[in-house]
Amino acid sequence: MRKATFILCGLIIFNLPLSPISADSTLPDNIIEEPMVFISKEVFKDLFYLLKIPSEYVPIAKEIGEKLNIPYQIIYNLVKIESNWEHTAINDRYSNGNFDIGLTQINSTNFEYFYWKILNKPLERNINYKEFYSNPKNNLWTGFLYLNWLRNYYDGDLEKALTAYNCGLGKLNRNKVPKSTEEYVKFILTN
Repeated sequence: MRKATFILCGLIIFNLPLSPISADSTLPDNIIEEPMVFISKEVFKDLFYLLKIPSEYVPIAKEIGEKLNIPYQIIYNLVKIESNWEHTAINDRYSNGNFDIGLTQINSTNFEYFYWKILNKPLERNINYKEFYSNPKNNLWTGFLYLNWLRNYYDGDLEKALTAYNCGLGKLNRNKVPKSTEEYVKFILTN
């Protein structure tokens, strides 16, 4: 039986049998009869999430995904829930003057720690925290380097890493994870 292949955005989506066609029938011009290359479900899923990432951030997300081995689903969903892909997002909910900033919502109290521990650089005293993390590339790299560090800290357990990313290592290690963090992790892993 002959098959018709349907293509969406350059990706092969379906390869379905056509209804029986007699030997003298011809297929419409828009149906491809050539052998097709199929992609695995995992590759398709990764490409699906990569296509959802705003185009200006795709090169950074691809580099992060490849170098840190973080699926695009995680990259997309984490940034979606943290800042809705708004690089100027600031959450100043803290009464002590601290705040979260940028695409991955890096916390101002952790700036020196992130810079030293995650980036393996001594903190430059003249660096402007808001300026540094308002840059989408700096913010995405730091957020996902931190997530990767947490994943390594928890022996490759991405669920624990995401939990600690949201509520902190202390709460996770003391088994004091809030319900909102459980929902946060579920959203990132299942959407």
